[in-house]
Amino acid sequence: MSPFFIFWGIFSLLVGLFASQRGKSFFGYFILSLLLSPLISLLIVMLTDSNDQKSEAKRIQSGSEKKCLYCAELVKAEAIKCKHCGSDIGGLNGNALAFKDDLDAHKALQDAIYKKDEMRVEAILETKLSVADCPLAFNHKDYAELHGTPRIIDMIEAKS
Repeated sequence: MSPFFIFWGIFSLLVGLFASQRGKSFFGYFILSLLLSPLISLLIVMLTDSNDQKSEAKRIQSGSEKKCLYCAELVKAEAIKCKHCGSDIGGLNGNALAFKDDLDAHKALQDAIYKKDEMRVEAILETKLSVADCPLAFNHKDYAELHGTPRIIDMIEAKS
């Protein structure tokens, strides 16, 4: 196999990866660059609008990034301070804490218990949420005993 075809394939893969990062189909642009030319396909990728919403949603879903609640920009999931606006966003895996009402907070607490996310449970409990006033079908203590870790159960019992 000639080196020309090897480089053609490698550059076609790179065009596919670049397209994927811009929210476009990796496979589609890879095939296009194999058939046409990696250079022409690269120009097409660069000249078309990137699908920012799709790629943004993919990065949030993968857990590598989260959205700042103050400026709505993406930051790394481990960040505790937003690099865009400087706001304190906490080091939680997922979004920083912001609830519409107490019901929303109780649902978030049970979701964190179910996911065994001890950091998030601890952060929600620090918001002065009344564990005893749970309006959901299961109170938090029973729910923690069903789905939580021993540490989560201890945290819930300490707040009860």
